[in-house]
Amino acid sequence: MMRTTTNKSLKNFRISFIVIAVTVTALFSCEEVEIIPVEEVPSPIEGVNYYRLKQVDFDGTVSYHDIMSTQVDGSENGNRNGRTLAVNGTSVQSGAWDNSSTWQTGTPMPFTLPQNANVTIEEGHSVKASQNIVIAKNSTVTIKKNATLDVITYEVAKDGEIKVEEGATLIMRGDFTSAKNLNIDSKGTLIVMGEVDIAKDAVIQNNGNIYFADPTPNIDGSVNWSGATAGDMDDLANDFPSLFSTLPITIAWQEATTLIDGTVMVAFETAEEQNSDYVVIQWSVDAETWSDVEKISSNNKPSYYDFIHR
Repeated sequence: MMRTTTNKSLKNFRISFIVIAVTVTALFSCEEVEIIPVEEVPSPIEGVNYYRLKQVDFDGTVSYHDIMSTQVDGSENGNRNGRTLAVNGTSVQSGAWDNSSTWQTGTPMPFTLPQNANVTIEEGHSVKASQNIVIAKNSTVTIKKNATLDVITYEVAKDGEIKVEEGATLIMRGDFTSAKNLNIDSKGTLIVMGEVDIAKDAVIQNNGNIYFADPTPNIDGSVNWSGATAGDMDDLANDFPSLFSTLPITIAWQEATTLIDGTVMVAFETAEEQNSDYVVIQWSVDAETWSDVEKISSNNKPSYYDFIHR
């Protein structure tokens, strides 16, 4: 997940370090499988590139995982995994996070919020983000009553705030990371399906239902937690079986990341696999028309996979 910095050397070093760390971790944590090229396709374009996983099981059933996206900049200093437009916004209808018609501002909502931003998902609306959401310092995201925000991964900078009103739902399908002084006020449902890392001096008021699928969430000892304790993976599976039963593989995390040379790494790890024949990585420039860029044979046990789109 990305934080903005003005130091190009530091930025390039961090991206390289992340790629190395993910690869090394994968080698020691789970088995890799052979990647089989499908066809020659164009290189990533300058701008937003979209990726998704097409799942094919042994009986030929086809299904799809969540869409990922990443920004490719033509300059060598263009490593971005989100946009940084200085806007606040309130949803006026359901739809995609970056769909301009979804927000009162009339402009696409950035995946990386600026400092002091305020975003509200209005009552009854359902908004889905196709990539990482980064909440900058002193920014607040509010999900109103009976509204839903469904994201991939979620990163909150210092002094960030999350408000989940009664009857509202916030789903984080990947990791949740917060810096110092996080403030969560949840009267609804907050679900984290990936890893949890909450830094010191956070204040968490759980007057609804919070679920952490992570069996060992990293929560600093200084965190002030009030209300009900967080439910675990078993509670989540019992209360929300649809989150786990739609596909023959369970994705622990997935991410599309632009590298310093303008190529894109698509990486994902499975927590469970059964009756899966193979997965096809698909690429698009508009999230509507898709090209197959790689076919990966399933290992049918927890595995790490990655692919570089050049």
